[in-house]
Amino acid sequence: MDDTIEWDRLDQPTFDRIVEALYSRLYGEQAQALDGRGGDGGRDIDITDGGKLDCIAQLKYFPEGFSGGFRETRHRQIKKSFDAAMKWHPRVWRLVVPHNPTVNEASWVNNLGHDTGAIVELWGRQQLDSEIARFPDLMGYFNRDRVKEYLAQAQHEKDALAGPADLTQRQAALQTLADTRDPDWAVDEAVIGNVIWQIPRAKHPNAEKVSPFTVTYALRIPEERADLVDGLAQAKDFGVTEPLVIPGEYVVQSSTSKPHLLDLSGTPVQLSLLPWPNQVASQATPVQIASIGSFGEIRHSINGRVTKVSSGVSGMRLVMELEGGLTIRLLVPLIPASSGVQNSVTTQTNTTFAPVGCTARTVQAAATFLRDLLGGSSMRLTIDGKPLAQKITSEHEDTTVFSPVEQELVDDLVVISDHLHNEFVYPDIATLTMHQRVIIRVARMLFEGKCVHMPDTSTIVLTLVNVEGDNQDGRAKLQNLLNRGPEAYQYYGYNEPLLLNILGAKYSLGRYSWHHPTMVIDNADATRSAFDCGDETIQLTMKSTTTENVRIWLTDDGIDPPRVVTPEPWNLKGITEPGVPVGR
Repeated sequence: MDDTIEWDRLDQPTFDRIVEALYSRLYGEQAQALDGRGGDGGRDIDITDGGKLDCIAQLKYFPEGFSGGFRETRHRQIKKSFDAAMKWHPRVWRLVVPHNPTVNEASWVNNLGHDTGAIVELWGRQQLDSEIARFPDLMGYFNRDRVKEYLAQAQHEKDALAGPADLTQRQAALQTLADTRDPDWAVDEAVIGNVIWQIPRAKHPNAEKVSPFTVTYALRIPEERADLVDGLAQAKDFGVTEPLVIPGEYVVQSSTSKPHLLDLSGTPVQLSLLPWPNQVASQATPVQIASIGSFGEIRHSINGRVTKVSSGVSGMRLVMELEGGLTIRLLVPLIPASSGVQNSVTTQTNTTFAPVGCTARTVQAAATFLRDLLGGSSMRLTIDGKPLAQKITSEHEDTTVFSPVEQELVDDLVVISDHLHNEFVYPDIATLTMHQRVIIRVARMLFEGKCVHMPDTSTIVLTLVNVEGDNQDGRAKLQNLLNRGPEAYQYYGYNEPLLLNILGAKYSLGRYSWHHPTMVIDNADATRSAFDCGDETIQLTMKSTTTENVRIWLTDDGIDPPRVVTPEPWNLKGITEPGVPVGR
């Protein structure tokens, strides 16, 4: 069966409908069909570019052409439409006819614009066939009666399904046929068990404007589902960016403006309101949101991307995924186009903070911005380089906060990131041991030039080497140390670079010195025996007589004269430092 459009067997209204549908596919929202044939100022279809009129298409259903006996009348009609269109100063004027023009007809049309500056184009059957062939469902829709007649003759409904390939092919063929039921909309169906899912789908971005598809439901929602009532109200006002599921038992009545597409005769199992496909960002749309101070200055800003957008009768809903694991959902009321971007708007804001896995630096920035937001600061939102509004006041639906313990951790990680030239990833704080948390704080304090207690060092083991070598002074000092007896003394030392395990990896913080005010040799007898035997390597165990740990600090060259250095407390919330009074 020849599935091309039989252009010479149409009438003017059908011809207009086909071309208008074709232009909606070709130009999307840029194409606008105008009502009022004959009184529309020579404009059947407007095509805009950047919001400005670019092309006017004039549709003339002249299947016999405009030569011979039709010449005088139809030339006059075309010229009248052309002159009327020129008052709008389009860049392009296009005449669309259902036949292939003759050489003389094409020449006459092209000469219409010789003194106007406008580009004149002529679309005939060849151009129409070529363009509409790109959209088989459109051809199927406007040839639907012919297709039904052909299928009846072929008796396809009696074909057997010989195997899986036959079923797949039949399903694909049925879907292709189903897509011909409407030029602007399709309904995708899926059968899972004994449940049939029907999902309306727009065939082009302009579908909701040129051919609105409405489905009306009467619902009876129980009082305990107030959340569903609120969700439906928000869906009406701002659209949905996540599916809103309504149980089938709440649906008591339904109807649709397109009964030839949507079957509402059965008992619904579930009604799902889904996001409009072209409103879910397929690519990252850059966004920056900034907190504004009392003098209009930017306090803090954070970058990210808009991932979802929806709109309703009252405004739009934005979902923004920002650096540092911060997600902000805004309900933005409609901003009149005439007001520009200077006006203030009030939004409803819902935030989610999931910092685990993000770099500590971005988490710190997100937490700082979040404090501003929840503290009542106004915001300035810029999407893809264009400001949405200069001042946004937020009404919060939640009180998402970054706890003081989490803030301590991220601040510590940022400091040591700077010194170690490594971007630490923010961990799940619930999985950190107390020792890991203390080590991170100790590393920060050491980098800041402070003296601190090193955790778990109330007992330390020193390895002495080359005891029997040429180091006479070292042997004398060790002998003197062993002869002191069980009394506690202050001890000092310096060592090789300090190696710490931070979040599962080993890092060098540089050379360090250490001191403890009250330590004794815990293995004096074993050490003395090893010394007397002339061992070249001796293990010396030193133990604090209190709960205080060893004090350490970083030194430039690793050699620091013995001195008393006062340690600063860790001051970690929820962690008590051994040997340090609570509240110090």
